[in-house]
Amino acid sequence: MASKISGKMAEISMGKALWLLEHKIKNNLLTPTMFLGASGIGKTAMLSGLAEKLGYELVDLRLAEYSAVDLKGVPDIDRETKTTQWFKDEILPRDNANEDRKVLLVLDEITSIEDRNVQTVVYQLLNERRLGLDYCLPKNCHIVGLGNRPQDGGNYASLLAPLRNRMSIYEINFDFEIWSSWAAKTGLNVNVLSFLTQNKDRIFSYDDDSEGTEENMVFATVRSWTNAAYMLDTLDITDEDSLYIALTGMIPAPITSEFLTHLTIVANLPSVEDIATGKKSYDDVKESYKDSAGFILAQPLGKFCFDKFKNAEEKEFIAVMKNTVNFLLEYDVMPATMFIKYLQQAGTTQEFAKVATIMAKNEDLKKITRAIDSFK
Repeated sequence: MASKISGKMAEISMGKALWLLEHKIKNNLLTPTMFLGASGIGKTAMLSGLAEKLGYELVDLRLAEYSAVDLKGVPDIDRETKTTQWFKDEILPRDNANEDRKVLLVLDEITSIEDRNVQTVVYQLLNERRLGLDYCLPKNCHIVGLGNRPQDGGNYASLLAPLRNRMSIYEINFDFEIWSSWAAKTGLNVNVLSFLTQNKDRIFSYDDDSEGTEENMVFATVRSWTNAAYMLDTLDITDEDSLYIALTGMIPAPITSEFLTHLTIVANLPSVEDIATGKKSYDDVKESYKDSAGFILAQPLGKFCFDKFKNAEEKEFIAVMKNTVNFLLEYDVMPATMFIKYLQQAGTTQEFAKVATIMAKNEDLKKITRAIDSFK
């Protein structure tokens, strides 16, 4: 008897997942792909960023909310032809005649489909790229399924074998570089990004063993941190009691306390505007914060400088860059690296190329790239 061959999913990073999808899209390989991973790691945000990069429209279909009739369509009788017509849900991408329409169809929560009838309808969509006789996916439509694993504490339903066999299936792991790039591009609160960059062990706090208990009611994920960042943007950060109450509904209380300590340090440092405009320097940092200020302010300074690049004259941008570079180079090279990485992540490839060109023409700004290069 032949030995049993394991069909366990391959584990890949978000970066590799994006590379794989981009390759399939650019080469018009239409075999659907499914990514399974923990809840709240940024799977949907990852696809949103790729769709924007490639100029695709993203259509997010939450399968757990649909019945077989919702997907296949509501039946009605055509009196003239004496046949049944099926009226499809308006969220499904249409305009098949439009050859230029490019769609990334995300079948979200695909592992939450308990109804086998729904799985059967999804099977036809994956296998034939159609539903019934009168609906076909647009020609340039790529399908990606997203779901959680059995151990993730969600509503998990195994998929039918024929359905699984119509997809490339991978388990994806969280990739901080990919997520932080998305966070920078979307303007996520830089204090949250700065805290998580220095405390990556605080990004997630879900405990499999505590599922179903009060100890695991609130847990940290990149989703809950993103929601906390949005909340933070609307609150007065000097009102610590209100901040604590607001954030502990999304982030566990012990981690919230650590984050508020981070904000307290930020409040006691010179503002990024004062540093970037030359009003304050390394000498103005309190002695007790001198070791950490560069790390804490690197990304906020990156955001300030990038905003200047976008909205100010080149002369003003160079001036704030010089002051920022001089401040950061008082520290270890890591804050300088974090600063440059934020500039790279915040905009498009073309925008960073312009920033790099400006830096290459200025001797004072070359210092930061030389410092990073020597560290490498």
